[in-house]
Amino acid sequence: KDIDVRIAMSGIRKREKDPEAVELKLTGNYMADLEAVQELKKQFSGKAVDANTSLRLVLEKLGCGKDAIAGLVRVANNSHMPSEELQAVRKHAGIFPYATIDARGHILDAFLEIPQLARSVSVPGQVESCVNILRNILLQSAAEGATDVSGNELLVRYVDTF
Repeated sequence: KDIDVRIAMSGIRKREKDPEAVELKLTGNYMADLEAVQELKKQFSGKAVDANTSLRLVLEKLGCGKDAIAGLVRVANNSHMPSEELQAVRKHAGIFPYATIDARGHILDAFLEIPQLARSVSVPGQVESCVNILRNILLQSAAEGATDVSGNELLVRYVDTF
């Protein structure tokens, strides 16, 4: 069965006051896709949007949340966990894997304050191999059937295998 991969960007556009989500259609051509993402990003301000609001807007824009979701990856300038919205959507869609890739390193200051939800993990994005680390953590949790294990425990288990 084909998996429907959807990509969205959320934030507050320049000269606007309310946040919104925009779906991105990527082509598979790395350079063209990178240029398209950079062009869209220029339209947004650097103003922060509450993580719960952002997740709700993205799910609404993409039409997700009513049915099963295979997984969700959030790339952001922080490691804020949209815990309220994530728990709400999981009531309908089941407990799917959730990950935040923190592009700015906020996780290093906030690691102990990040809410610990089952199958949810945050990793620092500036680590060159963060995508590999994330993939390995999610694969390990799926193989172990760890549907109720927190993100910190998943990360510690993974690091413990070194």
